[in-house]
Amino acid sequence: MKKFAVLEQGNKPNTKLAKKRKRQFTTSYSDCFRLNWADNRRDKQADFYAKNITWSEGRSLLYEKTKGQYEYYIFIDDDVDFCSKTKRSVSEEISDFLSAYTPLSGTIFGDNWCWDKALRKKIAADKKKVFCVKGHDLYCHIFASHFADLMFPVIYHGSEGSMWYAQYVATELFADKCLVLNTVNIKNTQSVAHRDSQNIQYNPLNLILNKFNHLCHNSTFKNDFNHAKIILDNYKFYDIKPNPKPVKATIVDIGKIFNTQHPDYLNRKSTAPMINNSKLDKTQQQLIRALKEELEPHDFIVPQGSTLPMIFYDRKYRFIYFQRGKTACSSVLSVLYDLYGIDIDTPKNYDFDPNYVHDNSNLAKFNATSLTLGWDFIKDETLAAEILFAPNWYRFSIKFNPYQRIFSAWKDKIFLGSYISYRMYIFEKLAKPNFVEFEDFINYLHNGGKKDQHWMQIYHPIYSSLDNMKWYDIKDFNHWIDDFNQYLTQYKVNKTLTLPHVNASIPIGKASAFYTQDIANKVYDYCVDDFKYFGYARNSWYDKQPQQPVKRAEDCMDWCATHISKQNRYLYYYKNYITTLNRWQTFWASSYKRKILVIARNIAQKLHIYKFLKQLIRSLKKIFY
Repeated sequence: MKKFAVLEQGNKPNTKLAKKRKRQFTTSYSDCFRLNWADNRRDKQADFYAKNITWSEGRSLLYEKTKGQYEYYIFIDDDVDFCSKTKRSVSEEISDFLSAYTPLSGTIFGDNWCWDKALRKKIAADKKKVFCVKGHDLYCHIFASHFADLMFPVIYHGSEGSMWYAQYVATELFADKCLVLNTVNIKNTQSVAHRDSQNIQYNPLNLILNKFNHLCHNSTFKNDFNHAKIILDNYKFYDIKPNPKPVKATIVDIGKIFNTQHPDYLNRKSTAPMINNSKLDKTQQQLIRALKEELEPHDFIVPQGSTLPMIFYDRKYRFIYFQRGKTACSSVLSVLYDLYGIDIDTPKNYDFDPNYVHDNSNLAKFNATSLTLGWDFIKDETLAAEILFAPNWYRFSIKFNPYQRIFSAWKDKIFLGSYISYRMYIFEKLAKPNFVEFEDFINYLHNGGKKDQHWMQIYHPIYSSLDNMKWYDIKDFNHWIDDFNQYLTQYKVNKTLTLPHVNASIPIGKASAFYTQDIANKVYDYCVDDFKYFGYARNSWYDKQPQQPVKRAEDCMDWCATHISKQNRYLYYYKNYITTLNRWQTFWASSYKRKILVIARNIAQKLHIYKFLKQLIRSLKKIFY
């Protein structure tokens, strides 16, 4: 068995440094192996080839290919240059160091961030040939074979920080066996960022740290392993005397640091499972094709006419939001605008109009960010496989009790009149020149009325097949913003998002006051899948506290007049209501009635909201009653 192997990975073919290292380390006691991670077959210096891998997968593959053949393994990036500080060769100095000090882990001295200027001066003055280290740059990382067996394959694949856990374990177990060779100097000849962050299996730094910290028994890893702390601790480790006596790390030793029975450790692989269409099971393949067929007759961006929800997804932050109306979607969108630093254009007449978060001119601003609106990805089955099934994606949506959601849809879209066309259509269907009562609306839906995202079911068969799908009930909505902020920490988002109370409901009494058993039965039949999938109780419409029945929309208007506050957003709704009635010429016969509505609209522009409501109610009563 040879003493050591140098294992490097890169993407450029036939570089001078690669040829130089082959000459330096091809000896009777050492070898050099190269992996080309871009699968570039023109690279004649490469011994192995791979494609679509992360940095840590490259190192895991290199060890897998050479395991059991060497006493030590030295992993390097391909832009590292070795230079001996003595008259002896680099390979001789490294071989003698490994034989004399039998390190468990370590590195070679060079332009490494882990030593600041003061410590560098001390190292230069002391002229120590070997000293101890806690943490260091991963561009050069030495492993004893028995320790490498326990550390490879890497647990959580990525690049930055993906092998900090190996340094942590080594220093926690045998601090005097984590050594730096100082008779050889290494230099990082280039500064090139890792290019693996777009790979499906890639885990960003903070996520890796969080995951491994969860495995640790005392959870100190995340606090101990950051650049600032390591630089300070390296002063202490520099004063530790290196131990030349051999030690051997075992699985029992490793188990003192973290849970070695955890599935994440037991099931680790050199390459993480890839998500692509050829490896999906039949159910997943069928789902993608079914979605494509459902969307093709409709708009892939906003699937009007389809039962599918609208979606927003981001491949940079790896999340997808399934949006259905009347489930706090205005609030979620406001959070997303904040995440990307987008200012919303609002009408000049109002302080804030909540519907403008859905305005096309505002949604179009997401085009300049990494957020994407729509289902276009479903056309690419490989991309669809990543977004729908990759394990490191955050998929979420909001659910709402169907009884309350249907009531909210009627109140907002029909009674208050922001859905002009639907209200006109329902009037015609009911042949009832009056307010559309809640019961009227439910009968309309129960008898096959037009579906709309604000009152069609939230559930869609797609949800039962998605991986890692998270549902948040609208009553516990704050849990979502907490989870979302925590999730985004892995991507170093430098802001804490807050959840605004956007598009708050206008009070007209509790939903239970509008329900009867018959109405509740019809809503249950209309939303039966929501009740079954989300587990809402069939009798959840019923409020044990007695409510004064409110059945007529006229009563609701009176209720509003006595309870509503003076806020411009309510003025928006009622001005819109007047404008709607004024447009519908068939609703009244005489010019006198039209004149009253015009007067009421003018009042809305001049008076405070409370006075306007009183006048509005009086005007409407004269017309309709």
